[in-house]
Amino acid sequence: MVNKRVDKKVDKKPDKTINKTARPPKPSHPKASLIDGYIHTDLNARYIKNPIATYLFTANTDAIEGIRTGDLLIVDRALTASHGNVIVAEIDGDYHLKRFLQFGNRMVLRSDVKDDAPVYPDEKTGLCCGVVTHAIRSL
Repeated sequence: MVNKRVDKKVDKKPDKTINKTARPPKPSHPKASLIDGYIHTDLNARYIKNPIATYLFTANTDAIEGIRTGDLLIVDRALTASHGNVIVAEIDGDYHLKRFLQFGNRMVLRSDVKDDAPVYPDEKTGLCCGVVTHAIRSL
């Protein structure tokens, strides 16, 4: 058997339709360069430290300072709540935003509204479902 080699003529001209060194367009506005780094930021890498244990929760109350009803909250179940953290807690089958306070061995869940009664968690009430790490608000 004889091997026949077939030489094909290869066009060595670069393909002008594909730019292999594509760069973002230059900003058209002089101040646009100030925000250029944030436009290309990966939000997952920036705000989510434990992807498997993180979920989004829509705020259902204005009872925590700085959080409004409808805000989208990033909640991390892998974090351990510490004094002053805002948490999502399951209380009597419903999910609530509460501030976690710890005084020695005693834990208290409160809202920032003074009229709301505090919750003293035990095995049946006040199950922590994660620590709120960030709030996202639509403008």
